[in-house]
Amino acid sequence: MQIFFAAAKKRLLPEGKLVLIFSNLAQITNVTTDHPIQKELDEGNRFQLERCFKKSVSAASSKTKRDQHWRALEEVELWVLTNI
Repeated sequence: MQIFFAAAKKRLLPEGKLVLIFSNLAQITNVTTDHPIQKELDEGNRFQLERCFKKSVSAASSKTKRDQHWRALEEVELWVLTNI
């Protein structure tokens, strides 16, 4: 993700905004513990947080055959970052 944020910084106009959608699915299914956007804000020194919206994910269809036990914990986030 560091390469992504470095490239975004180069391409973003001074008054531009970087808008990202993120799901915590990898975290709640134990694929990773990292939150790449928060890590960038904490360590990257390229962007600052303008706004972050979080919303719980709706229940899956009753017709799905996939295991959905983690669905109650899933959240999606909309992050708006600006240049420092």
